[in-house]
Order: sequence, then C-alpha cells, then structure tokens
Amino acid sequence: MNNHLGKINLGELIGAESGHEYASQSGKQYYVYRPTLSDYIYLMPRGAQIIYPKDIGHILMHLDLYHGATVLEAGVGSGAMSLGLLSHGAKVTGVELREDHLNLARKNVLNFFGEDILGDTYRLVRGDVGEFESEVRFDRVVLDLPEPWDVLSNVRRLLRQDGVLCIYLTNVTQIVHLNEALDLYRFHSRSYVELLERPWYFKAQVARPEHRMVAHTGFLIYARPGKEVEVGMG
Repeated sequence: MNNHLGKINLGELIGAESGHEYASQSGKQYYVYRPTLSDYIYLMPRGAQIIYPKDIGHILMHLDLYHGATVLEAGVGSGAMSLGLLSHGAKVTGVELREDHLNLARKNVLNFFGEDILGDTYRLVRGDVGEFESEVRFDRVVLDLPEPWDVLSNVRRLLRQDGVLCIYLTNVTQIVHLNEALDLYRFHSRSYVELLERPWYFKAQVARPEHRMVAHTGFLIYARPGKEVEVGMG
C-alpha cells in the first residue's frame, strides 16, 4: 500500500500483535492496532450517507439502550447505526425501502460481527416502516428518513408506552413538519440536539484547534410517547 508517508507492505503486518511498531520505506513510524468500531464505520463501503460516530454515541446513550433491548430501525442506509446498536447488545429489526441499501447494510454488519449476528439479533426487512407489522412492540425506535412524519402513526403503534423514539434529520426545515406530527400523535419530553466535533492539534509548545472539524451532520430529536389515542392524519 502506498500513501504520502511511504510504502507499507501489508503482508508483513498479518498476525502482528497490538501495538506492534512498523516503519514504512520512507522511515515513517506506524503502530498496529485492531480497528475500532468507529474506524470501521468511517472506512466501510457506503451507498447512503451514514450517521457519524459522534452522533451514534449520543443516540446510544439517550436511547437508554440496554442489553437485549428490541430496536426498530427504519432507514438502515449503509448500516452504521445498526453497528452501533448491535455493539451495545440490542436486538435490531431494520426496515429499508431500497434493496441495494439493505444488501450493503447486511454486508457491512456481517463483515464486522460475522454471520452469527443474523436471525434473532439482527433482522432486515425490505419495505415501508409505515406499513410494517409486528406482533410485539419495540423498546426503542430509530428513524433516519427524509419524511418521518409520514410513518409516525404506525411507529406510535409499534413503540412501547415506556419506549424512546429517536429521529435523525439533516435540515432544520424538516423539524417544522415533524413537530406537527409529534403533537398529533402525542409524543412528549422532546429534545433537539446538534453535535459539533472539533479536534485539537498539539505539538511541542503549539496548541490550537485543527483547521478542519466535523460540524453539522444532522439533528437528533428524542421523544417519549404519551397517552395513546386513536387519531388519523386527516
């Protein structure tokens, strides 16, 4: 493998222990470690824009996720959010309209966790979550859809009364439409979050922010279901 820091013979790194030191042909020093989940998400193949690790971490905490929690994820894209949910012990049912996205998400998840993850732990369904049927209710729901307000009627039915809903949106104008639907279906205890990630540069006596940062990626909206009512969008 060649890069601006010199040529690396990847074959020499196979079987190397964690922390192994390796020098490129130009003398640049490297350290070998198994990639973290965050590394994998950044580098895995993408067919759709992913939810970034900075947002995934926040979502996992604010979903109050626990081992064995059942999660309905709609809009699985390339599988980044699925990877985060599964890494915290959730049982995930992913619903996706596009077959190419579904296949890519499955491939990315299997490459990281192995085929044993499929089945009861990770299930993928091609279809519209607004029409999705389930005999049991889910503990948590995550929506990464351009028009989530169109599916909230069914989502409200699928989410347990003490569950948590998270919606990922990229544009602030979408939140206006979303709020109308959240009011209609009585979702309460809402919060709206945008995360900005600014790395810093440290070398000798120099300390400054990096010139580039991960700024706006999306808005994270959390809500809890209120008392159930029979209502139509009209």
